[in-house]
Amino acid sequence: MNTELRARYRRPARYGDTVRVTCWIEHLASRAVHFAYEVHCGDESLATGRTEHVWIETATNRPCRAPQELQDAFRRLAGVAD
Repeated sequence: MNTELRARYRRPARYGDTVRVTCWIEHLASRAVHFAYEVHCGDESLATGRTEHVWIETATNRPCRAPQELQDAFRRLAGVAD
C-alpha cells in the first residue's frame, strides 16, 4: 500500500523527448519500503520524487511484516548485507 507520494517538478519533458528514470530503495524496514526517483533528459534533471509503501495483511487490512523471501529480495536490491 502506498502511504505517501512526493514529487518535485523542475522542468517539463516535451513530446518526443527521451527521458531516463532512475529508481532506488532509499529506506528498507520489515514493514515498509521507501523508493526515491530521478527523471532526467540528457544531463538535465526534470523531476525528483519519493514514495513510501507498507505491507498490508489482506485478511485484516492492517500493516504487517513482509514475507521473509521478499525482505531478502529487497535487501539484495538495496545492496544491504545480511
